[in-house]
Amino acid sequence: MSTLQTYDAYVETEEFITAEEYLRRRETGQINLQKTRIVPPDMNTGSFGGFVVKLDVPRYRAKWPKRSVNAW
Repeated sequence: MSTLQTYDAYVETEEFITAEEYLRRRETGQINLQKTRIVPPDMNTGSFGGFVVKLDVPRYRAKWPKRSVNAW
């Protein structure tokens, strides 16, 4: 007998992408410039920055439980 396992989910309305991904999508016409904003680099976290793109259709993402290092 198997047990049913459920996961929490959240709605994602924006997506963070790198500059390379932005340029690739812009070439193919997948990016609308009016729905994009620039995220500058952050020296405190070491983030290189990128772009936040508002999604045309919101999507659900599952919140996976954290595993310990020895879980495998």
